[in-house]
Amino acid sequence: MKKQEVKYNIPEEYLREYYENEYDANKQISYALALTGGIIGIIWILYLIPGIFTITKSTRIITGITLPIVILILDSPLFWIKRNMGHKPAFKYFVLITFMLSIAVLNVIIPKHAIIGWALAIVIVNHYYNPKLGRTIFIITLVAMLISIYLAMFFGEYDPNLLMGELDDKASVIHQYIDYTVTFPDTPQGRYEYLKYLLDNDVNRFVSVFIYYYASRAVILLILFYISNRLNKRTNNLLIKELAVNNKQINQSKELEIASKIQLSALPESFRATKDIEIIANLKAAKEVGGDFYDYYKIDDNHIAIVIGDVSGKGTPAAMLMMKTITCFKNFIKMTSDPKEVLALMNDCIFDGNDNEMFVTCFLGVLDIEKGILTYSSAGHNPPIIQRKNKAFYLNLTPSFVLGGISGMKYLDNEFNLEKGDSITLYTDGITEARNKDGEFYGEDRLLALYSKRQYDSIINLHYELDDDLKKFTDGFDQFDDMTYLTLKYKGGIVSYQEIILDAKVENVSKVNDLINEVLSKNKLSEYKNTFSIVVDEIFSNIAKYAYNGNSGEVYVRTFYTKDSNELTVTFIDKGVEFNQLEKESKLVDENYESREVGGLGTHIVKSFIDSYSYSRINGKNILVVRKKL
Repeated sequence: MKKQEVKYNIPEEYLREYYENEYDANKQISYALALTGGIIGIIWILYLIPGIFTITKSTRIITGITLPIVILILDSPLFWIKRNMGHKPAFKYFVLITFMLSIAVLNVIIPKHAIIGWALAIVIVNHYYNPKLGRTIFIITLVAMLISIYLAMFFGEYDPNLLMGELDDKASVIHQYIDYTVTFPDTPQGRYEYLKYLLDNDVNRFVSVFIYYYASRAVILLILFYISNRLNKRTNNLLIKELAVNNKQINQSKELEIASKIQLSALPESFRATKDIEIIANLKAAKEVGGDFYDYYKIDDNHIAIVIGDVSGKGTPAAMLMMKTITCFKNFIKMTSDPKEVLALMNDCIFDGNDNEMFVTCFLGVLDIEKGILTYSSAGHNPPIIQRKNKAFYLNLTPSFVLGGISGMKYLDNEFNLEKGDSITLYTDGITEARNKDGEFYGEDRLLALYSKRQYDSIINLHYELDDDLKKFTDGFDQFDDMTYLTLKYKGGIVSYQEIILDAKVENVSKVNDLINEVLSKNKLSEYKNTFSIVVDEIFSNIAKYAYNGNSGEVYVRTFYTKDSNELTVTFIDKGVEFNQLEKESKLVDENYESREVGGLGTHIVKSFIDSYSYSRINGKNILVVRKKL
């Protein structure tokens, strides 16, 4: 559809940017006019001092009155700019008319010094990138200059170029005409008498002023206008092109934002937990869209598939192939649960129509939840990390080829037996190849050391710490590649699990209690409701009152009951100030639980009811985990 054109040849969709430029021009010119007013102020002072300029008393009086008015006129645009009037479309006319009115008055009063001001009017209009406005100002300038020159003959300071003759010691104009001399006093009345005399006896003087004083300057202004107008048109076209490019970039950015949302919508939720497993994943694209992906799929009640992949290349092409790969996975995992067969089918699917010769690295595993056996196959992907208690190691992989490179590729299966409490982390090379300002890679050794540091209470803590460690390592250095990681923890024996996100408000304590009571009731442990009600009351109230310093915030609460160990674990996570409430001193003065101060940091109450706890501050989050054997 053809774009609708509006005045000044600015397309309608670019008018906002055009008016922003107008405002900037109004502002710059207003400051310039104020500076001009300051210079005229200096000239005004010099005119008031006798002996500086050769002028008559009447001229000194006229300049003494008019120049302050001109200064006020020149300062008026800046006055209104300061009051936010410069955004109005009509303000540019006020600025230009103000300037031209000032030049006209100056040209009448001090023609010898102000005539060049008309050239400035033609120059400053270029700020608006508006050829039509430039032409209008040029025409107004020619007319106004003509009128001002003739008015200057009778009201301005003496100028021999305008008034034929000399100024004698008595401040009278001596006009020589043929064989006699006529003298007129250099006053407004004398100038008026002189005007009548010229009209009756020397009309050619008006013609001479037009030819030698006006026409010559008009020619110079015409040349200046031609150059300025050509520049104005060129700048106008460049502005439209620049706005078109900016508009295109904005549209592309919006399209990429939508594409990113569509791409992320193809991925499952970043967190999931069942009675035996817990899965958490994170994807951080280097650009709006990327080529990394993860997925998990419940094949049946006893089997779950996990997959991670990395498409070669960046940006939109990689994102499109990523979407195709996920679609292939979801289609073929329903046909067979054998990882090597799924990868073979995905390989042929990606190879078909792969004109750009891109490829995908991929790891696919299927977990037998009852036995803890992970059957897995890899297509040129990084080896996952297994964390078992206080140690971590890389999973052995059989060398294999990437997806989409060669049709008819075959892949091999391997098995690994996960024990209860083990976790497996899949990741893309954006993690190990993350770089700092010195060009150093994060590396596999640093990643393994992080996983070997300690046994994490939750894979949520593990991911927070990994994310925090990556941020510290890169220290603001631009992300080069997509970063994706997925962790599955094989818990086995969890029979009840609940989670909730609430506003950090004391009145939401009851909702947390309802959450925990549901878990306890399902497992016939209702006798512990009052105990955990007190624990939750203290911990959640402290977060609500102290973590956010009175500001709004959220609290994530997660609880699960492990049948094998007969243990209930409750995790509280907030993004408030660093705050380990169980290490704070109690405000209580006695052991009477009924009279305790709600949210009063009653740490001894909580500690007396639970068996253990842990606190960590990771990536700007407070993570408090409490446990109790039931």
